[in-house]
Amino acid sequence: MKRAILKLKSWAGESFSEVLVALLIVALASMLLAAMYSASGSVDAKVKQEDSEFYKEVSAVEAMDATAPSMTTDPTESIEIKDDSSGFNATISVNVYQTDDGTLKSYEKG
Repeated sequence: MKRAILKLKSWAGESFSEVLVALLIVALASMLLAAMYSASGSVDAKVKQEDSEFYKEVSAVEAMDATAPSMTTDPTESIEIKDDSSGFNATISVNVYQTDDGTLKSYEKG
């Protein structure tokens, strides 16, 4: 009995308020972790969708497929090649396959 009374009178160990503060910190950290996990999932889904669209455009450009939805072609474009040191000068007609915004291009000798 004396032992139990001594233990109750002792100040050793954590107080109730310290335990509550620790639990609050753990709860807030868990909420932040869950929020970060959720945000990373939505970012990942968006990136996968944009990657899929980009690879479709790259495939269409590489295949020189003018019928693809985001493709245009310009069969009248020409490229001029000059070498001033040898006096070489040539013009080559090419078909240009490109995305609508012009970021990806592929050339085919016309």
